[in-house]
Amino acid sequence: MPILGISFFPHGSILLERTENSELEKLADSLQKASRNILDKKPAKIVLITPHGILLDHNTGIYLSSKVRGSAEWDGKFGEYKIDASVDLDGSKRLLEYLRKESQPVEGITIHTRSYPINIGWGEVVPLYHVYSQQSDIPLIILSLPFRRYEHPELMRSEMKQFGTLLGKFCQAENSDFWIIISGDLAHTHQKESIYGYSSTSEEFDKLVKGWLSSRLSDTKSSESILDKADQIVNQALSCGYLGIYMLDGLLNESYTLDELFYASPTYFGMIVANFVS
Repeated sequence: MPILGISFFPHGSILLERTENSELEKLADSLQKASRNILDKKPAKIVLITPHGILLDHNTGIYLSSKVRGSAEWDGKFGEYKIDASVDLDGSKRLLEYLRKESQPVEGITIHTRSYPINIGWGEVVPLYHVYSQQSDIPLIILSLPFRRYEHPELMRSEMKQFGTLLGKFCQAENSDFWIIISGDLAHTHQKESIYGYSSTSEEFDKLVKGWLSSRLSDTKSSESILDKADQIVNQALSCGYLGIYMLDGLLNESYTLDELFYASPTYFGMIVANFVS
């Protein structure tokens, strides 16, 4: 079955509340619009890939419990934004087995028992919230990227691109219409006062990623050179979403069109919303 679409969504909890920050408001509106587009396509299942789930050191984790629940709580705020959703446990098991056969570094994650819900946080809730607050019965498959992404993510480029290609093949072979959501934020070094400090590479890195998203389908050669440049500064810019960009590179092909793209950096980290539809 076809993959109906692929999204690249931010996960800053501040996107879920209305503020007087016009840049943040526009970004929140874009996230809501893109989420409505997902619902309009009526996917049978959703795959979420997050860099801020339950982290294994080396392997990508696949959640193997029948349910997930949690909130977007961050720093004592946003706890009212909650999700309670079912996991496609059989599909998650099939994906794990398929990726293992393809020699991918993956492992299943279970808390206590398969029937015990996995507690999720802002890294999963924020990118899913506007979909699941409207329709909570879409089964989920959740993948959590490994902790080793913190050290030289650029060295994982070919690995993550292949992972994305294999994920696409798995979804297309399944008897369901999928939508894939990759969650990630861009440079975390836009403000001196933040815990990460300021880097002069932050604006350049975000500009490169936005340029890659807008050109990936029309000019593959140029988009490769854009990633080459981003690779050189990602360790200064500090982006939790960069592995997701590599995976997206492996997923995209000529059957997709870019339906939504909006970028803003209203806080110390940059955020971008992108929807690709088939």
